[in-house]
Amino acid sequence: MQAATSIAQCVRAPREHEEALASYRHALALDPGLAEAHHNLGTVLLETGHLDEALDSFRRATAANPAYADAHENAGDALMQLGRVDEAVVSYERALHIRPDRVVACHSLANALPIWGGLNRLLQRIDARSRSIRTAPNCTTISAVCCALAAAR
Repeated sequence: MQAATSIAQCVRAPREHEEALASYRHALALDPGLAEAHHNLGTVLLETGHLDEALDSFRRATAANPAYADAHENAGDALMQLGRVDEAVVSYERALHIRPDRVVACHSLANALPIWGGLNRLLQRIDARSRSIRTAPNCTTISAVCCALAAAR
């Protein structure tokens, strides 16, 4: 099972998507609970424009491992491309709750804010008890605010 996932990762390097998809699907046929294989399958599907399938794979990855920050983040990317901004914001927040140091998720959340309704809308989601906010390392400007707010959730 792990070997099929490793083979798929090697195949992806030259962007041979079909072979990578087949390898990940084979790994999942052997063990449907492999969060990493679901995530990697979703990544290839996202790269090839199969957004709904990618989202389904990311959701299967997070169902298998709810603490899989990368899968939450990539689900947010798929949701943004699908125009489902509210859900994307939730996915980015989940990724940052799990791993507040995820700089890319910070930036993705910051990019979603103008579409979603801006910083004021995000601030409305923060509990009154989260007044002591600490920023995550490596986040700057608006991303630091997003990291801090997501970490406080």
